[in-house]
Parts: sequence; C-alpha cells; structure tokens
Amino acid sequence: MDMVQSHMYSGSLKNYLRQSKKKGVYSFRRGIPEKLRPYFYKDDGKLRGREWKEPLKTKSRNRALILAANINQQFEHTKSLAELEFKSLNQPQNERDKVQRFLKYLKKQGIHPDYAPSILAPEHVRKAWIKKQESLIYELEDAKTEFIDQVGEEAHGDHVKYFPQPMYYQIQEQIDFIKGKSTSIKSKLKSTLSSAYEEY
Repeated sequence: MDMVQSHMYSGSLKNYLRQSKKKGVYSFRRGIPEKLRPYFYKDDGKLRGREWKEPLKTKSRNRALILAANINQQFEHTKSLAELEFKSLNQPQNERDKVQRFLKYLKKQGIHPDYAPSILAPEHVRKAWIKKQESLIYELEDAKTEFIDQVGEEAHGDHVKYFPQPMYYQIQEQIDFIKGKSTSIKSKLKSTLSSAYEEY
C-alpha cells in the first residue's frame, strides 16, 4: 500500500472515532444506510438503529484505531449479508426463500456476524468463534450446490451446462472471508487494517 492509500484509509477510520470530552475515552460510530438498518442487530437482539455504536474503552488514539479497524471489518461483513437480503426482496419467492434459508443457517450455526464476539471479548472467546467458523466451511461448500441451475439432460452429459446463481458467489465470498482469502469484502478492509497498525 502506498502512502496516499495509507492516509486515505486511516483518514476513513478516523471518521468513525469519537472521543468523550468528559472522560477522554474513544468509541466507534458509523452510520448505517437507511435501507439496511432492519438487518443490523446488536448482541442483545435489538436493532442498532441509525448507526453502529461500540465503546472502545481506551484513551489511546492509536489503540482506538486498531479496535476500530476490527469493528469496521465486522460492519462490512454484516453490510454484505444485509445487501444480499435486501436485494432478494425483488427476486421471485423461491429465490427469496433460498436466501432466507441460507441466512437462517448462518445464524443457527452461530457464524452470522450478528453473533460475532466483540473485539474486546476475551481472546479465548474470539478464537472459539473463529474455530467454529472454519469447521463449517465444508457445509457451506455443500450449500453452494443448491444455487446452480442445470440446463440440459443428465443422460446427455455433453450437453449439460451449469450456471451458478448470484447466491452461489455470495456463499463463496463468505467461505473466502472465513478462510481469510481476498474477497470484495476484504479488499475494502485490508488497507484499513494495515494503516491502523502502521499508526499504532
């Protein structure tokens, strides 16, 4: 990442930091797009409302940047799934049902970002959550097959063509995200995280 990018992304993170005038501690605050607000939940199951607020419990600006970068990563992941659910509203009922089943699956398994532990949670709690995510990658791979359209007859294998639906790529992106591979989600975050650590 060059110097221009570093300043750009660290500047973006700074926009999400708020420092209490009274106590001097920092918090993370980032606005949630109006159309996606119904999909952003707190740990207690309540909607987050107009913005994502998270106490960082530190007076150190550099430490606050690192914590903000990690929370911002969770924000982007939640936003990705929220956009998926929102877009499904304009799809046929059967497609909406598939999306809902997938999102319910993530929540049932505890790997939906709504269930992610806070960056301030004990390390063993965060590691346990990550381990659970990784153990379910195989099941997500299997879930992808439900979102492939087949054109042609099985009896004539040479003429069968398979066309992945948009949902197929969304699931693959979640798998890549869990594996730590480069995705459209992570591409938005890599420079942000790097710049935060550079300042730290």
